[in-house]
Amino acid sequence: MTPLWDRVAGPYTGALVGACRQLVAWLEPAPLVRTLERSGTMVRLVGRPPWEEALGAVETSTISFYLPFIVLVLGVARWHLRLISVPEIVLVLGAVFAVHVTCLGLGVQTLEVDAFRAAGYPSLVGPIENAILRTLHHTYCYSGAQLWAGLVVALVLIRGRRLDLPAPRTPRLAPSGVLAAACGVLILPAVLYVGLSPAVRRLDGGDRSARRIAALACLRAGDRESARRLATEGLDAARPDPETMMLLGLITEETAPAEAEGWYTRVVATRPQNLGARLGRARARVRLGDREAAIAEYYAVLAIAPDNADAYRALGDLYRDQGNGPAARAHYEMAVRFRPAMADAIARAEGAGHSAAAPAGFDAR
Repeated sequence: MTPLWDRVAGPYTGALVGACRQLVAWLEPAPLVRTLERSGTMVRLVGRPPWEEALGAVETSTISFYLPFIVLVLGVARWHLRLISVPEIVLVLGAVFAVHVTCLGLGVQTLEVDAFRAAGYPSLVGPIENAILRTLHHTYCYSGAQLWAGLVVALVLIRGRRLDLPAPRTPRLAPSGVLAAACGVLILPAVLYVGLSPAVRRLDGGDRSARRIAALACLRAGDRESARRLATEGLDAARPDPETMMLLGLITEETAPAEAEGWYTRVVATRPQNLGARLGRARARVRLGDREAAIAEYYAVLAIAPDNADAYRALGDLYRDQGNGPAARAHYEMAVRFRPAMADAIARAEGAGHSAAAPAGFDAR
């Protein structure tokens, strides 16, 4: 049997999700949320490939459990005490609904930030926006009942404070503008966040991080075109960040090795110790046919990290293709020495005659 709260709050939750779907498109800088699914008062956030599983869940009863009490206070104030009007009831409930929509949107962001950090990926938002999100989430989700119930009770007390006096001296109802102003003050932080979040995200790098995460996801799913578009959109022309340039190198390495070499070279220029960029540049040079330059680059990697198994294996492949069996075996042995798990892969590579090592993965150090 469906719990009473689910039957009562289910339609309200459905309305929240419907409105929040429009808000997510604004709050999310990259298409990381595919849809929101609801069951009773539970809302699941479903990610896009390759994160088809739910990113998290929001129990909306935790942000709307106090709604019946507000409705009760409003009903008593209107039909028993005659202290507020129906339009004012609509105003208060509309403001509460707006805050709940924003809370659900904030929950989406907060859950994604936590999920991606736990998985080892960069945060979807920068430190400034993360602090803002946490503050708003705690304010509205943990203090919302006191905020809105207090507003209604204050209105009742203000308007009914002299009801014991003779009728001619009973004060007129306070103008509805005062109530509207109070509602505006309470929802102002959330409204400001929704309006300013794109600017804040650009200021502290959250937009670039989110697009880079989405681009990497598309690359792993085999959609290089989408990956390139997202990575390019997240690249700051004035201050290009090495992480995005590394990603663009990975994206273009197979289809445009000359361009990939350019991206890796720009990373090396700013971070000479970045092994991922140097390995990527060496792979790009192999694809361009400049094997001598690739060999020099792999030795530059070993000068920085003498235990780098990827460089040893790549050198073994290159020497093998040149017909230098002793040098190839010596480098293969060093690769297996530092990474024993590579032995089977090297044996298969020798049999298949591959000419270059496979990309070692995304390394933005």
